[in-house]
Amino acid sequence: KIAVRRRPIFPHEKKAGEFDVVTCGRNHLVIHDCRMHADCRRLFVDHITFRYDRVYDEHAASADLYAGSVAPLVAFAAQSRHATVLMYGQTGSGKTYTMRAIFEAAAQDLFAAIDVAAGDTLTCAYAEIGPDGARDILNGGASAQLLADQVGDTQIVPSVEVRVASANGLVGLLEFASALRATSATGVHDASSRSHAICRIAIQRHDRPKGD
Repeated sequence: KIAVRRRPIFPHEKKAGEFDVVTCGRNHLVIHDCRMHADCRRLFVDHITFRYDRVYDEHAASADLYAGSVAPLVAFAAQSRHATVLMYGQTGSGKTYTMRAIFEAAAQDLFAAIDVAAGDTLTCAYAEIGPDGARDILNGGASAQLLADQVGDTQIVPSVEVRVASANGLVGLLEFASALRATSATGVHDASSRSHAICRIAIQRHDRPKGD
């Protein structure tokens, strides 16, 4: 499923003369594309609609996005099954802001769903993919293996999985790993990441196989 979150237009953008060209519905958004005829005198607007499984407008809270699009996947993973959340967008679109809210809520839900006292465990691995290959962030930036599985898909194999005992511990570990990621100044965002992060959280139930 594909969900889109639209960030608000910022005050400095308005001050610079920018204007809003996006209208959001529940499952679609419309881009109002301002154009000029070939005579360079007459203006017109193209209204282009894009449809998705869910669209969150600039008034939607992070909690709404998590409950609507991520919480069901976290609940699925908490049953020792496999689920993936992939976030992408251009620099300055709000990925870090949204992801922070997602992993705080996910950490709470994951630990609410497992029984540490009964022997359930949760481990975390964190890899970074960049121009020079894959690095294992939790192992001092050592190279992470890239291996082909039985169906030919590439899998990242970090050498370290850290066992985590609490929701706060998981959030702290993710913050620590994020801070170690390679960054490079750009014209849009001085701390914009020049790499892609892959965080793998695995749950081992005391009476079930491991899932993530």
